[in-house]
Order: sequence, then structure tokens, then C-alpha cells
Amino acid sequence: MADQGFAQHVEPRWSDAKTQAAAHDELQRHGFIVLRDFITPQTLAFTRARLAKIEPDLPLGDHPEIPGRKYQHNEPFFRILHQIITPPLQAVVGVKIKPSYCFLGVYQPGADLFRHVDREQCAWNVSIAFDCDPPIADRGAAWPIFLEKDGMAHRLQAGLGDAVLYPGTKYPHWREPLPPPYTRYAVCFFHFVEPGFEGKLS
Repeated sequence: MADQGFAQHVEPRWSDAKTQAAAHDELQRHGFIVLRDFITPQTLAFTRARLAKIEPDLPLGDHPEIPGRKYQHNEPFFRILHQIITPPLQAVVGVKIKPSYCFLGVYQPGADLFRHVDREQCAWNVSIAFDCDPPIADRGAAWPIFLEKDGMAHRLQAGLGDAVLYPGTKYPHWREPLPPPYTRYAVCFFHFVEPGFEGKLS
């Protein structure tokens, strides 16, 4: 279980008002943004240890179109992290948000994420990769996520600990099949809604 004192979870610069304001401006221009080095190296190391403990028992195949993905809904450690990352993300978004649910997916060779838009509980999405085998050599080798805006597909590559922020109910998004040499790729999706949202948060 997470100990909120083990390390600072979010890189300090993402708590800096000027950095948040610059990211907000970029988000307004493009509609999405990659927040580089959002999660601290210490937290990534802790997360890898957590994954090693829980991953053997994760069920496989939560969705008929994604048979090669292990998963857990609202995994306790990631749920705590969900709360911790909310304030800096709120500053970047520029409106108040609250966590709805998070979803941990560990993708196996060839697994993909079909093109879709999300349900109302996902007004804002943050996708963060926490671990993979083999380790990413550089961001140019990262497994990309694709977002479609105004009929154009945007290919976004994020390293471990980078955060991809986008409105999940607005832009179709997907991932192509996990390519070699990767044998696993652990990603958590953190979802947010505005405070007045009255639907189920799960």
C-alpha cells in the first residue's frame, strides 16, 4: 500500500504556477498535452514494486475487443495516486475537477486499444505508463497513443512517468497492437469529471 511520505509523487516543477500556466496555454491551443516527467522516479520505482506484487493475480481480458490486457479497476495504490495528482492537473486544465475512477491495464504482446471515445465519467483523461519490458530506451521508442482531433490523427509518445492529458469524451483515441520488442506495457488511466457531476463515479 502507498505511504504518502515515501517520496514526492509529482515532479516539483508541476506544482510551479508558471509551469502550470504554460501547460494550460498549450492545452488550450492544442486540446491535449504531454506533461513530461510528471511522476517522480521514486514513485515509478515504488510502482514497479507494486506491479510485481499484484500483476500475477490480475485477471486477463476485461473487454472482448482487448483480450490481451490484464486489468484492475480502482487498484488501491493507484487510487491514492489519483487523488495526489489532481491539484496540479486541475491547474493545467483550468477548471475544477474531481477524480471519478482509475483503470490499470497491463498489455501483453499484440494487445491494442480499439478506437473509441469514453463515457461521461471520463471528461478528462490522464494516461501514464509506469512500467514495460524491456525498458524504454528513449521516448521515440515508446508505445504511442493516437488522438483524433478535427479529422486528423495525432501520434503521441510518452515515456514512463509522462502524463498524456486530453478530454476523453471529445477526442477518439486508440493504440495500435503492442509491437516487439515489448512483452508487457503497464498503463494506468486516471479519469476526472467536474465537481457538479452527479452520475456514478465508477
